[in-house]
Amino acid sequence: MDPDLVKYAEWRCPNADAGHLQDDDAHGENIAQGWAPSPGIIVDVDFRSCSAVMDYWASEEVNYDYAGHGANNRGETMHFTALVWVNSTIIGCAKCPSHAYQISVVCNFQAPGNIEEPSYEAANVFPPLDSNIP
Repeated sequence: MDPDLVKYAEWRCPNADAGHLQDDDAHGENIAQGWAPSPGIIVDVDFRSCSAVMDYWASEEVNYDYAGHGANNRGETMHFTALVWVNSTIIGCAKCPSHAYQISVVCNFQAPGNIEEPSYEAANVFPPLDSNIP
């Protein structure tokens, strides 16, 4: 984790309810919001754990179309592609209380990824090494 990007994520986190910053070309961003398990509340992801949130984002890989370089199901895989984007080499994450939910988790990336162009996608998102995907 990059300390400066962690500070940036800490600054962004309290405003995560408003969604992604639309005018930030310097950072990529993943946002997750939800609840922690408690009596009467069953959750798929324990949002108190940043590693559980990372695993949740990574689980989107099953929907990723490697052959089409992300053209299909893009909306279902953008957290995953942000995590594995080759040119996004610096990350910083933070979690904080949320107004709309119980917990927000924000991870910011430099350089930003998820450029919606097949050639960029092909150059930055690779199939697993143990796959038969060309």
